[in-house]
Amino acid sequence: IQGQLKNFDEALKNVQLAFDLAQAQSDHNLMAYAALQMGDIYRDEEELDQAVARYSDSINLYQTLKFETNLYHAHKGRFLCYLRQQNDQLAHQEIKNLFELLNKYRSQISDEDSRNTFFDVEQTVVDAAIDFEYSRMNNPELAFDYANSARARSLLDRLNTDAGGVQDPATKFQAVSEPRSLEMIQQQLPEQTQLVQYVVLENKLLIFVISPRSNLQHTMYSIPK
Repeated sequence: IQGQLKNFDEALKNVQLAFDLAQAQSDHNLMAYAALQMGDIYRDEEELDQAVARYSDSINLYQTLKFETNLYHAHKGRFLCYLRQQNDQLAHQEIKNLFELLNKYRSQISDEDSRNTFFDVEQTVVDAAIDFEYSRMNNPELAFDYANSARARSLLDRLNTDAGGVQDPATKFQAVSEPRSLEMIQQQLPEQTQLVQYVVLENKLLIFVISPRSNLQHTMYSIPK
């Protein structure tokens, strides 16, 4: 609450107290959570080096606990810090960590309604990763793969289950279907056929055009605020 009110000194004082109490009781779970909260507060305060350090502490603790839900949020916070710091190499690596965790969660959340709710909330992180790979890393192929891996996945799972076209949000998925890679799409497209996919980001529109046995074509349009 203090952090949301921009009372950063008071917020850090309280969360440091929580961390110290958890440490005195050797409660690594609460230590990891307190470190995560410190990272969020420092990031909101634009103290990015401090935020990265606290997120790293949280990640190290959560990895020993195998508590992956909050592990994702710690990686997400560190990724957003690296973006603001323009630390492209570390941001690129952090994206890989995030997508590995997202794919793991997709297989663990079996009911469609819960899965859609979670991934709707996290779509902003996916969009940031797409934008980063396209605009900063000049890697449109990877940007396409990230976009393709994060859209209509529940629909793909539904089409590959006995549920077929039945519209039931309580549907339980027994397996996770993998989307086709860019290379596979190119190989399977009929001759004289093009596939067009567009991605709407916060301030730009990306258009990808896929043709059989041809390099990926792409265009970017800026969206005025």
